[in-house]
Amino acid sequence: DTLVRATGCDSAQMLPIIAAPAEMGYRCRTQIKCRMTAHGLIAGFYRAGSHHIVDTDNCLILDPLLPPLLELFRDCIKGFAQADRISQIDFCVDSIKQIGLVVHFTGADIAGLQTALQKHFSKKYGVKKFDEYTFGTSNLKDLYLDLLKKSILNDEVSMLGEHKLDTLRYCTEDCLENNIQGDIIETGVWKGGATIYLAGILKAHGNTDKKVFVADSFEGLPPPDATKWPQDKGDTSYKRTDLAISVQDVKDNFLKFNLLSENIIFIKGFFEHSLQSADIQKLAILRLDGDMYGSTMTVLEQLYHKLEVGGYLILDDWLISGARQALLDFRERIGIQEDLYEDFSGIFWKKTVMTELPGT
Repeated sequence: DTLVRATGCDSAQMLPIIAAPAEMGYRCRTQIKCRMTAHGLIAGFYRAGSHHIVDTDNCLILDPLLPPLLELFRDCIKGFAQADRISQIDFCVDSIKQIGLVVHFTGADIAGLQTALQKHFSKKYGVKKFDEYTFGTSNLKDLYLDLLKKSILNDEVSMLGEHKLDTLRYCTEDCLENNIQGDIIETGVWKGGATIYLAGILKAHGNTDKKVFVADSFEGLPPPDATKWPQDKGDTSYKRTDLAISVQDVKDNFLKFNLLSENIIFIKGFFEHSLQSADIQKLAILRLDGDMYGSTMTVLEQLYHKLEVGGYLILDDWLISGARQALLDFRERIGIQEDLYEDFSGIFWKKTVMTELPGT
């Protein structure tokens, strides 16, 4: 009725309203209002019927990927001289879980804000920028890998963007060039896109020695075990049905790209149990995408000592506080000194010193 009054259109000409696929699904975007005070940044939502900002750290109806960004943003702008001019932050996450962020401010220097964010990461975590990847384009191998990458992204079988797939290629090709022993594993694979690309890289280089381990519960994330991992208390990611992709669906995706072979090994189950019985001897690439503190720490404890010197550890979830803290805690406990390098919203490093099983 409102549209008819406002536009003068005949209601009979209007298309039918299509309901959202999930009636009680998470909101994928939000606007966070901001005000700087003497005690720090107040960020949240307006109180009903007013412009009073109610400070908040979480919103239960938002996609679980979004609240950690607010925490990260609060941390980043500490010490930024023009933080008092920030009025609003827009967060969004798309269908393949790529995150966007827009900062609204008045009269501030945008280059200064960008520099402040970069300095924050560099100072607090020692994360360094990596040189841009350069791959050839003139031979069949390069053409195949470029086409495979674009197909994986177009078919939405991976949440990784182009940069993270390029990181996978760079790390894998460096291991092949330097004859680093060991297989490749991703823990937390969603629809399998990253492991499909890894299999394609090995195929393009004619490598039949390395296995690609595809490790996932294939049932989504586990409920948080707050007794063992208090850092995961309150995590609701286990409710996300979009992460519960069956092992058969992932195998079908490998078949779609003609990359399913005897060297693709599926490990089904939550990591705490499934990795203990897996026949993994040595690793050249260890890629983690488990989102939670417990899942991330479990993989590190069970597999990092199997990563060969010259191999690479890649963490997808650097922007998710639980996974980030697990990685930082593990590095401190084991005494890992290798530099961290940026991988868009993730990080990676090249292992230079052999380590033992934690606790030995």
